[in-house]
Amino acid sequence: MADIEIPLAPVYSEPAGKPKDIVGTSYGQALAAQTRSIVAAPINQFNYFTRQTPYDPDSIDRIETYIENNDLYAQDAQYLRSYGLGSEENFIAALDYIGQKNRDKEAMNNASTLTAFVSDPLLPITIATPYVAVNLSRATGFALAKGGFKGGLEQVARANQLLTGKKYTAKEITKIAALDASVTSGAYNMSNALTDIGVNPDDVDDIMFSAALSTLADTAISSAFGYSIGKYIERPQNSKVRVKNFSTKYKLHLNSVNSKPAQNGTELSYAGKWFNESWFGKMLPSPIKATVVDKDIPDKYTEEMLLLGGANGLPFVANQMGKSVGNSVNINAGRRQGEWYKAMETVDKNYRAVSPRGAPEVFNVSVAGVIESVRKRIGMTSYSPADWQDHIGRLIMDDVPYDKVTANEAEAMQAVRAYFEPYGKELTDIGLINTRDIFEESYNKDIGRAFEVISVTNKIIDQNKTWMTSEISDMQSIIDKQIKIRQSLIAQQENRGLTSKQVKLKSDVEVTIKNYQDQIDNFNKQFDIINNAKSIEELQLAHSKLNLTKKMEKGLADLNVAINDIRAKIDNAADIIKYNDKKTTKTKYDLPRIFNRQKIHKDREGFRNALMAAYKKDPTVISKDANGMYVVQRLATDPDSLYRRAEETIENIMEETEEDALDAIFTGYGRSGPLVSRRLSIPNTAIKDYLVTDVKELMINYGARVAPKLEYHKANLNPDNGNLMTFEEKILRLRKDMEKDNVPPKKIDKFIKNYVHTYDRVVGSVLKRPDAWDTKTADMLRSATSWTFLGGSGVAAFGDAASIFMDHELNVIGRTVIGLADDVSWGMGARELKLAGEGLEMKLGTSHLRYMENLSNNMFNKTVPDRLNNAFFVANGLAPVTIGMKVLDSIARGHTIIEASIRLSKNEASDFEKEFLARYNITPDMAKRISKMPWEKSKGNELIHPNTEAWTDVDAVKEFRNALRSGVMNRIIMGGPEDKPITMDGVAYIPDHIARTLPYYDKMPKDSRVKGYVRFESGFLALPFTFYSFVAGALNKITGNMAAGAVRNKTAHIVVAMALGYSITKFRTPDWAWEKMDMEDKVMRSFDMSGIAALHSDLLYRTITMAHEIGFDSGFPIQPKYSGGYDPFGAVASIGGAPADWTLEMMRSIKLMVEGDVGEGAKKFVNMLPLIETMATGDTIKDTMKDIVGQLPNRP
Repeated sequence: MADIEIPLAPVYSEPAGKPKDIVGTSYGQALAAQTRSIVAAPINQFNYFTRQTPYDPDSIDRIETYIENNDLYAQDAQYLRSYGLGSEENFIAALDYIGQKNRDKEAMNNASTLTAFVSDPLLPITIATPYVAVNLSRATGFALAKGGFKGGLEQVARANQLLTGKKYTAKEITKIAALDASVTSGAYNMSNALTDIGVNPDDVDDIMFSAALSTLADTAISSAFGYSIGKYIERPQNSKVRVKNFSTKYKLHLNSVNSKPAQNGTELSYAGKWFNESWFGKMLPSPIKATVVDKDIPDKYTEEMLLLGGANGLPFVANQMGKSVGNSVNINAGRRQGEWYKAMETVDKNYRAVSPRGAPEVFNVSVAGVIESVRKRIGMTSYSPADWQDHIGRLIMDDVPYDKVTANEAEAMQAVRAYFEPYGKELTDIGLINTRDIFEESYNKDIGRAFEVISVTNKIIDQNKTWMTSEISDMQSIIDKQIKIRQSLIAQQENRGLTSKQVKLKSDVEVTIKNYQDQIDNFNKQFDIINNAKSIEELQLAHSKLNLTKKMEKGLADLNVAINDIRAKIDNAADIIKYNDKKTTKTKYDLPRIFNRQKIHKDREGFRNALMAAYKKDPTVISKDANGMYVVQRLATDPDSLYRRAEETIENIMEETEEDALDAIFTGYGRSGPLVSRRLSIPNTAIKDYLVTDVKELMINYGARVAPKLEYHKANLNPDNGNLMTFEEKILRLRKDMEKDNVPPKKIDKFIKNYVHTYDRVVGSVLKRPDAWDTKTADMLRSATSWTFLGGSGVAAFGDAASIFMDHELNVIGRTVIGLADDVSWGMGARELKLAGEGLEMKLGTSHLRYMENLSNNMFNKTVPDRLNNAFFVANGLAPVTIGMKVLDSIARGHTIIEASIRLSKNEASDFEKEFLARYNITPDMAKRISKMPWEKSKGNELIHPNTEAWTDVDAVKEFRNALRSGVMNRIIMGGPEDKPITMDGVAYIPDHIARTLPYYDKMPKDSRVKGYVRFESGFLALPFTFYSFVAGALNKITGNMAAGAVRNKTAHIVVAMALGYSITKFRTPDWAWEKMDMEDKVMRSFDMSGIAALHSDLLYRTITMAHEIGFDSGFPIQPKYSGGYDPFGAVASIGGAPADWTLEMMRSIKLMVEGDVGEGAKKFVNMLPLIETMATGDTIKDTMKDIVGQLPNRP
């Protein structure tokens, strides 16, 4: 058989690289594409088996060569191997099928939703199915009636009633919807199954079972919706409720994401582009999402953004191809929270050993600690955990030897030091801090400079010596030649005499010999000067005596001046070091010196007196004079001078930024580094009462601020030399690189703005004036609103259980639930979670952050509202329920990660598992390493429990914990840097061309890192987004994941989410209100509570509520959640969010009381009282107070 030419170009029409403009798909093209998707595969397979062609023995090589030279999807490569065998006709036919299939897929991706819907070839079947079924029922009824069966006539009558349009019963709608689903979805699923069986014949049982299960689920869902809708509508609206919306169309989208992506996107495009990069997916535009969807931003800059603040919340096209993006600074820094947890375990263990109340714990919270804290609050004798933590901090700060403390104290001290020491080493290695005194550093630098000067001097001298040696050699050769000539002339003179010319030649030779010998003698004298020089200065001073070039001579003269200056500075630094050593006692600093600003604010006078006493005891300071030399300066010690100096120090401390904390781990006068703070030359012991000494607070907050900066700089070293690069240098590099890549200037400004804000989010420094009045007021309003409206948020948190079904196999979830009964699963799952830096809300005191943003970024000073917020969300159940859900997911996720890693290492992983691991940055190589690490199995249910503390592969531990933590955060949802719009932080960037039109433009704050924008900061900006942290996270992590096909158990997740949503809604709704609620309201409320489309359902309810309040009655079947009747002003005020609603209601209640309606106003006032209702107290307090104020009088 003749050879055929194998094309090397891919069969796909769109080449790799930047996509072309997308052209819409017409109805005819869509109809043909969808029809082919159903019939083409069976037809092509039938032709393969019936085609009569001679066998070609080269067909296998032809296929493998083609696959090797072309970028085929895995499914297409398998199809070609299955149906391109045997002959060139089969090969060409298979290629034609693959090419047409992908062109059809691309056409459907570019088709509008309406076009895709009306061009569905199954649509006529869907519409006709109910009517065919009813007519068939009527014919059957006639036959039964003729046969004497009594029910036959009733069946005929009912069929006639249906065909004439009379009201349907709920059962009938259920049957019709189920029949519609089973016929249409069954046909489609079977077609897909036959295609898959053709490609993977070994998996026939699994494929057929999956198709059957999908059809069964579609039928069940359609039956449920059919019953709900059919019970309350006059006529069936089959086209609106048909299962197509839940199954067939959804499968069309899944086709585009379950295999390799279409060629019209980049690897860093979101999976499920049809939603995630549409208006619906971009309704809350975070800086990261805005970058990903911007087609003018090349992938390498998108990657920079993702490696800064990404959290794996949405899958990318790259993940579907088995590629990982990489762990971000945000993820790595978050994992390191587990480091302080491990240290605090030891501290807490030793506290329980010395506590007078013993060691019982509930939810990992020390009961003894709580009792002692309460006793301390009410003035009783106590020894609380905070007292113990402060005591350990003071022991470390005073450098008390271990042999002078108890065993419990020593163990706690060692644990704390073991936490800080690695940070110190990492910060030092990377160049963020320097462990040496600035005097020692200056001394060493000057010594280095001196050696450099010596080196340069020696190089000049060496060059001169080399030149002179060469010159002497050349001149000696000339002399030797001249001597030979002279000897020849002398011999001739003795024999026969010389001519006049020879006499003159002899004279010239004598002169030449003498001149060259004189030069050699001069060079030898210069060698003597060089060799006999006793110092580098003598060499430099000899520049006029040496045979040098003008540049060399000037260079030596300049070096002589420099070496004298350096010698003086070296001597100066050495003298200061000796002085400072005599003045201070060397101390090993293991704790960062962080001033307790709250304590200083409360006791400013006491701190001032301590400073004045220290300054009076040692009034000297070391500074530099105009020549750069250190001088010891003695300051005035009169009371006024000491007072002014102390006040200036206090002002500096109170204004000190968080940047100054970074190099404080090695505290002490003279420590150096790029982030050196204005530090005191006062020993810690003199001001210990005004420093933070609570080791828990120090470790938690130091890690929260230092870890992100450290991880950022580790990931962003200078590419030219591998040294430390400042954030500002990084921004400048990004801007220059983007300009070289011809990115539009406005897009560069926007990218830099988003990058800077994401950085600020990751390192925790979004607000530049956190103590501003508007920020404090906004915090107060948000707290009051939360305490009023979120009393039942603990119950709502049970809905998180549905999200666990998104990533894990059903049998794993079942085994996880069963495993809760043993003593191993819960303990190991909770510990692994905490070691990964998650599930620590109650220890951190941040339980409230899941539903409300914290506008304050104060490191150490937790205010009364902060503490009340945390206590409130513990009391209403949110904190314990959230932690419980996280531990549950952690148990299942540990099993899933290890099991998927084992399967991937054996090449047995499913497509979902490959994408899952890639999404969480576990590469095939890392999967092999993880699979080799030890793990345990719970007894009976074979559930895998990782034991990372026993792992010897440090990198595998980090990668596993990163995957575990980010996975749990993506399922037990809270908005993160990749989810929230900038305004949620109380910040807005106004384009410069707009800002210039506003008054006071010149006085507006500018961020030097961001060009083209004016930065506006106010706590009030964030108020409309109160309670939106969960909603922002759910948009990406639930709705976006479902759209991307990144849900392992689609049907189970929807069913469980709806069931939990229904149960929670019913629990939180009073019985009388529930009984009056229509079924469509119950279903919609359940859907809203499920979180499946949290943002969109919330906006729908907001719209319905506002419509009712402005008097617009659309006849919409869904009722608002809360409505006070006609209230246009309230409708407008609600745009400001829940705090605006709360403020308005409080003002109205007060107004009613002032006007005389005391009772009515008081009732409304009680409804809005913060902390009036929690999960623990229920409505008891509120109802009691309303009964009391109900006795108050109203106006006649």
